[in-house]
Amino acid sequence: MMTTSQNNLTKTDAVIVANIEKSVPALATARILLDGFQTMIRKSNISDLRPWISDTRSSLIASFGNGVSKDIDAIRNAIEQPWSSG
Repeated sequence: MMTTSQNNLTKTDAVIVANIEKSVPALATARILLDGFQTMIRKSNISDLRPWISDTRSSLIASFGNGVSKDIDAIRNAIEQPWSSG
């Protein structure tokens, strides 16, 4: 539920997620960051990549952001190129 867009959650699931995020604000931040990453990929918005990596450094998804940073050339190509292997 935490990685699903809020627009795609049932009302019950949205209430559960809201309560979890209220109790653990770091999860809300992680959810926002994950959504931002998905948006970058879908909208091919490379300009947000470096700020996004920086924002992940103090979050629960710091290891994911670190991995993206280490493989930034591949991530950049995945965002910028019109074709996909996935």
